[in-house]
Amino acid sequence: MKRVIATRTYKSVRIYTLLFIGTALLSAAVPADTVNLLAEKDNTLYEPAENEDDLSNGAGDHLFTGLTNNSLIRRAVIKFDIDGAIPAGATIDSVQLSLNVSRNSNSTAEDTSLHRLNSDWGESGSNATGNEGGGAAAETGDATWQHTFYDDTFWSSDGGDFEAGSSASISVDVIGGHVWGSTAGMVADVQQWLDQPASNFGWIIRGNESQSATSKRFDSREIQGSNAPGLEVMFTPAPPPEGSCCTGFSCQFVTEAECIVLEGAYGGNDTSCEPNPCDPAGACCTSDGECTDTIQSLCQDSGGLFQSPGSACAQIQECPVFKHGFEDN
Repeated sequence: MKRVIATRTYKSVRIYTLLFIGTALLSAAVPADTVNLLAEKDNTLYEPAENEDDLSNGAGDHLFTGLTNNSLIRRAVIKFDIDGAIPAGATIDSVQLSLNVSRNSNSTAEDTSLHRLNSDWGESGSNATGNEGGGAAAETGDATWQHTFYDDTFWSSDGGDFEAGSSASISVDVIGGHVWGSTAGMVADVQQWLDQPASNFGWIIRGNESQSATSKRFDSREIQGSNAPGLEVMFTPAPPPEGSCCTGFSCQFVTEAECIVLEGAYGGNDTSCEPNPCDPAGACCTSDGECTDTIQSLCQDSGGLFQSPGSACAQIQECPVFKHGFEDN
């Protein structure tokens, strides 16, 4: 039986079809969304006086910044659960942190800044009394001036490990609510925490540490209601994944939902239309027993019998002969 291997080749053509499917499809612009988060944990790092024990306030009602009347530093630390509330792949659009000032050393406005922390830290059961400015004896797992987790894990530098540059800074003065953001630095921090959850250690909040009697007292997450620390994050979810969709021999790169509307066969997320999986190349047997390497659509258009995707005439022993139609022998 004569066998011919065709020398002519056919290039698969990707067919683009304009889809008028309607606004309900996932290909439409993905709307922005907003979440409002309560703090996952917060605490205060109390610089101790000489011979003073390690201090903390993990379970207390308040956080502190600035310098006390005795020129001892107070720094608040706070963290929010970002990846637990925002879907992976989202783009962070804006970020705002809200804290409530409940007590002032004085009514002077003090610059108060957020710095991204570089080490994890703890919130345990220490609970200061009175106005809480003096702190309480640290309990196991508390963050202190020296410890990330009392009493066996330490900061690289006393007072916390954090970025020198601030992510945001505002002037804090009167008692009441204050809002930081949205700034490019805060957006970048939250985007990093979403993309790399293991790097989310939150912010350290620093007040005026160059002058005594500048401390500010903020309400902590233990305070119930609107005065509790809050983080508002606006984000745009990632668009739905796309892949190849076969409608006949035509391949379109669309979402799975769009493919269902088209009544096509979805090839899977991130599958490609090049080369065209809907019109594969292979061996084509013609009615006179000859064999041609071509694509399935051209084989069928010429009345041939397509063998299988990926087949080749060089692999076929013999094409079937057409008598009253293609037969097995």
